[in-house]
Amino acid sequence: MLLKQEHEKGSFELHYMATNDMPADGLTKNLTRQKFEDFRKHMSLENISHMLPQAK
Repeated sequence: MLLKQEHEKGSFELHYMATNDMPADGLTKNLTRQKFEDFRKHMSLENISHMLPQAK
């Protein structure tokens, strides 16, 4: 009920998102390389492996 009331007040909007574009998939599923890169970009994550010390 609260969500319906808040939506009617304009507190938030709902937008359709295709199943293949769900951001949560990056937290719940194995992803292809391309989907992983898309997830990483969507979450504003950066590859920092070049900053880590190399293992001996």
